[in-house]
Amino acid sequence: MLSEVSAPPLPPIPGRLGIDLAEATLRGFALRNVRIDATTDGRSWAIEQAVANLPGETELRVSGTVTSDAGSAGFAGDLAMTSQRLDALSALWRKPQDNNPLFNQPGSLNGRLLLAGNAFGLTGGALPSRARRIRLRCGSVLATNRALTARLLWAR
Repeated sequence: MLSEVSAPPLPPIPGRLGIDLAEATLRGFALRNVRIDATTDGRSWAIEQAVANLPGETELRVSGTVTSDAGSAGFAGDLAMTSQRLDALSALWRKPQDNNPLFNQPGSLNGRLLLAGNAFGLTGGALPSRARRIRLRCGSVLATNRALTARLLWAR
């Protein structure tokens, strides 16, 4: 998905950029109340914060560095996502079903996010739940295969 986004223009001077959007559409789903605060030193972009709302009373926050590799955008930074209703959030990628175990369940995901072209990785991820804390590390190179590799560690 990121390979479809061109690298942001980079002015040859330092500066600050603030963007407020009521809604942005990405591959058929809406990001609402989008706020991006970024700075540039003339060589790269630093995202101080990017915040957006998703279905299920979900807030997505990222901060980090935007990279450019052969004209394609990349990102390395921190991710924090908190949802009050995982069932509504999961409806973005799967059809809702009766007796959904995610119904009205809150959840969150935190970690270090790496995106470049058709590859992504999440390290140091944590999925806190009521019973346990799940540590997560996953990654994929979508250009060569569609498989997702993941490592989950359960802790009490």
